[in-house]
Amino acid sequence: MTMRAISIVAVCLLTMPAQADWQYTRFGMTVGEVVAASGGVAKTNTDRSRDGREFESLLVAPYTGNGFTFTSVFRFDRKTKRLITVELELENTSRCSNLEKNLYQSYHEPIETDKGIGVVTVTWHDASKKNIVSLTALPPSFCTVRYDPILVTEPSGGL
Repeated sequence: MTMRAISIVAVCLLTMPAQADWQYTRFGMTVGEVVAASGGVAKTNTDRSRDGREFESLLVAPYTGNGFTFTSVFRFDRKTKRLITVELELENTSRCSNLEKNLYQSYHEPIETDKGIGVVTVTWHDASKKNIVSLTALPPSFCTVRYDPILVTEPSGGL
């Protein structure tokens, strides 16, 4: 393959949008698309404390996986109203260490571990589903797993 062909392939890969997903959702879906994909299980979230500056947590749904029970929180960009992240809130926070072990078994070595004062965040790169997976824990207060798409940006031509 010539250098020109390699460059063209590289540019195409860098400009393609992320095709990441979590379970029945795909990042970039609308609220209606997430509700439909969930089979009507996802419901309107009325707890505005889950919102952030750049996102609104518009939907929630129960989820059980690998023996853990969660509330799935679907976060949408405030401007575009498109799905940008899914956060799973572990119902029984006393099982957080078991969840962490399970994530290590699934994703192996993390790309980052941040241990603050009481709060631990462990982050993995899930190349197969094109996600960044982050466990954030402050037992017994909370234990969450967040799924974000791996963002692919266009080259800017600079550093």
